[in-house]
Amino acid sequence: MLSAVKNQKSSYCTSCYTGIYPVAFPQDEATYLQLALKLDTKGEPVTK
Repeated sequence: MLSAVKNQKSSYCTSCYTGIYPVAFPQDEATYLQLALKLDTKGEPVTK
């Protein structure tokens, strides 16, 4: 997939394939739930 794009491979997120995420993810349930409550699920998906 990355061979089909022109930019550097490091410009794209591959976390779904590698399982390596570039940001820290909350390890405790309370913090995770607070993060999930902040997500906007009512609007259209955001595209760039």
